[in-house]
Amino acid sequence: INDFKNESKPKERHHAYINEQELLKDLYLIRDSLSYDNDEKLINFGLKDLIRLVETFGFFLVNLDIREESTKHTNAINEIMNMLTNENYSALNEDERISSLESLIKGDFNINTIYKDLSDETKRVVYVFLTMVKLREQISDEAFGHYIISMTHEASHVLEVLAIAKLTGMIKKDEDKGWVSNIKVSPLFETIDDLSRISHILESLLDNKLYSEILKSVNNRQEIMLGYSDSCKDGGILSSSWSLYKAQKEITEISNKYSIECRMFHGRGGTVGRGGGPTHNAIVAQPAGTVNGMIKITEQGEVLSYKYASYETAVYELEMAIGGLMKASQHLVAEGSKTDNVIEKIME
Repeated sequence: INDFKNESKPKERHHAYINEQELLKDLYLIRDSLSYDNDEKLINFGLKDLIRLVETFGFFLVNLDIREESTKHTNAINEIMNMLTNENYSALNEDERISSLESLIKGDFNINTIYKDLSDETKRVVYVFLTMVKLREQISDEAFGHYIISMTHEASHVLEVLAIAKLTGMIKKDEDKGWVSNIKVSPLFETIDDLSRISHILESLLDNKLYSEILKSVNNRQEIMLGYSDSCKDGGILSSSWSLYKAQKEITEISNKYSIECRMFHGRGGTVGRGGGPTHNAIVAQPAGTVNGMIKITEQGEVLSYKYASYETAVYELEMAIGGLMKASQHLVAEGSKTDNVIEKIME
């Protein structure tokens, strides 16, 4: 923990670029200078490719998503609450939990004061957040993508993650900017019951004033992950597919209601029983109006080599995905075909 204390403030660097934006600024300057001197041949000789590489990969190569199960956060918060406020968090109902978590986020508590007294189980949960803070400072602000909460059953499960993030310095209150968050949280709904309650859970979350303010600091974009594999195990392929279909429509309606941007994250597996299938067809088959120019899909280990082991198949797969994304997003620029309500009623 002392390592994290010593590196809580970003260091000044005189021997290297602090971030990829500094490098890009110099590369843009070189490009503009060459363009001004009519030396476009030199730009196309390799500079343009280098700029695109830095824009795409930065100093981090890929955004790493973190994933943890909701019970781990609940247990950690219960122990932390006992130490900081003498409150029995596990005995509270949902409304009381949300209220307590709000107080914890708004308070001046810091995990360093109690870290050494935490159980090993809670330390493991908290250490992930401390590591994220450290690597964002050492590598790039863009080193991490989203923090995914498996088995999200209630709105409090999302606020629990934000509370731990606040305790570890990933969320702060700025006098001028308001709430500033360096973590983006993605609830994962993966059982038939959770998918059927998705409207209740999301509306409860988005109705929370504190959460809405924190969401604004991440461009008012909410990512929601949908679990194909577990829902298939839970209810069967047909029940899973229909529940996921309805959930996406509900998510889109809620995002429009609250004027937020929403990105669906499809946790698909390789086999049909885990939501697998041709990428292009899978994207085009999403409910009308739910794909808004962006989509996120997991690629499981068993199909990675099949799709991406060679250059030709990798390019083909990406072209099919992009083609599907463009087709599914046509409603953004033109009036799309309306869903057949009769078929939906039969399915229900």
